Amino acid sequence: MKTLLTPALLPRLLTGLLLLTGPMALAQAPAVRVGEATPAQQTPLEVNGPLRVQASTTAPGAPFTITQPNSTGYLNLSSPIGQSFTLAAAATLNTIRLNVEVSGFNASNLAIEVRSGEGTGGAVLHTQLLYSGIGANYRTLTLAPALALPAGTYTFVVTSPNPAVTLYATYTTSSYGGGRLYYYGSAHPNGGLDFQLGLTGTTTTTAPVLTTTATGRVGIGTSSPTAPLEVAGSVKLSGAGSTLTFPDNSVLTTAPVDTDNQTLSLSGSTLTISKVSGAGSSVTLPSGGADNLGNHTATQNLNLSNNLLTGGGSSGLRVDANGYVGIGTGTFTSQLSLGRTASSGNTTQGRIANYEDSNGTYFYGTGTISNGSNYGLGLWGGTGASTPFNGTTGQPAHLAVLDNGRVGIGTTSPTQMLDVNGTIRSRSGGIQFPDGTVQTTAASGGGTYPTPQARTLTLSFASFQPENGSTPTAFFPNSDDFYPTSGTQPAFRAPILLPQGATITGITLYAYDSNTAAITAELVSYAPATFFRLVATSVSSVNGTATNPSAPLSLVVDNTVRSYSVRVSFGAVNTNLLTVSGVQVNYLVSQPD
Repeated sequence: MKTLLTPALLPRLLTGLLLLTGPMALAQAPAVRVGEATPAQQTPLEVNGPLRVQASTTAPGAPFTITQPNSTGYLNLSSPIGQSFTLAAAATLNTIRLNVEVSGFNASNLAIEVRSGEGTGGAVLHTQLLYSGIGANYRTLTLAPALALPAGTYTFVVTSPNPAVTLYATYTTSSYGGGRLYYYGSAHPNGGLDFQLGLTGTTTTTAPVLTTTATGRVGIGTSSPTAPLEVAGSVKLSGAGSTLTFPDNSVLTTAPVDTDNQTLSLSGSTLTISKVSGAGSSVTLPSGGADNLGNHTATQNLNLSNNLLTGGGSSGLRVDANGYVGIGTGTFTSQLSLGRTASSGNTTQGRIANYEDSNGTYFYGTGTISNGSNYGLGLWGGTGASTPFNGTTGQPAHLAVLDNGRVGIGTTSPTQMLDVNGTIRSRSGGIQFPDGTVQTTAASGGGTYPTPQARTLTLSFASFQPENGSTPTAFFPNSDDFYPTSGTQPAFRAPILLPQGATITGITLYAYDSNTAAITAELVSYAPATFFRLVATSVSSVNGTATNPSAPLSLVVDNTVRSYSVRVSFGAVNTNLLTVSGVQVNYLVSQPD
């Protein structure tokens, strides 16, 4: 987009920081164009691209000091003495403290100048006298006014008409590296006065003034306009003929005044409605008779005192002094209370009706109930002759919530946290039990876990039977291991029965292997109908003192078409260096076993 800036807008542009990107060209005529090589001759400034104008403001920052504690020697003020210092950022100089000694009996005024640059010959920025009494002491000059300084190097120069005045300093061991000592017109790079400067830092804040974006939006006071023109602040139109034109071509020349504001006044028996502009209308009220509160504008609150607002009976609406509102009788302790009389039996008090017919046959609403031992909140559905129970007749509450926290559906005397007099139906989701299981059907095994539960089946040596004539006749003394005494590559099998739908995740072989031969454990799936035998996974021992190898697996159990077993085979016989103590099958279940 192109943003054209007229002469009326240029002064505001120049008050901030103009950030421009891209090429910039100056034409021979008084015209500038940013973003293209040739500016239009008739345009003072043309920008081809986004434009941002910022304004910077400064504010006082944190105080800090520049200190140089050099008191190993002293210099006589028979000649001006200077000390330079450096500011890395803009700051305000507030105080200058010096270690001064005045000999003799005459006090003295010291003249202190702050000069620009390095050395005693810079421009004088500030001059002020510092009174120094007799003796040695630290003297502090408070600048009036304080001196605002940009970043740079400065020198303060001290002179005195009294030659008996000395300043503590050093020629060779200065601890401050940001300045140097000047004495008798010469610089001493390694020297310095014993001084301290008290300063206040400066904080600079930059705020957007004018922004144009590549999408054609213009922001005033904001750098992220969200509309073609967004102004962060008030908008003022000045000058004769300034207007606002809307999309329907309507023109606004002044702020609108609500001419429909109306006032209501009463004079005698005449009630008048008048507008801000134009004539009003009036109506004459009937005169005479009692004040029915409807023939004038109230000028104060309606105070019932201890009286009730009734329909002619002894019970009605009352507003207490604390603002609590009660309907009925008794003392109210809530902002809105419906009845405080005691209830007996199943009498309802403080009823709220969403609907009831004229003869009380149907009632939809709530009310307070009592079952003789507990009070509670009752809910009626209004089906059939459902008049709220009054102690002897009527329909008991369909839903009761007692003060002990129990809830009854179809009963007002629940004996559990939820007591239902009738059938419970779950249309979806089922019922969840304290152990986390969810039952979705009344059929056996209908429950499910929120997440699959891990289970293990451990097969000891006693679970295995030999195949092909193998005989595990030798056992360790602990009676927990076995090995074959005969056979060629003898094998042993242990049938397993896992829950339908379980997922087998792996097997672990517990064996002792100190032989060059190995032991292999297999999970075997067998389909009787097809005589198809499937080795789902296997794991083998490794020569060593003891081994517990595992094999991962993901196999869903289907007991309707397959049977399962664990098979262990030995690579050597009749040796206690190659034994098996058992096999562990790991699986997941989604419902109780």
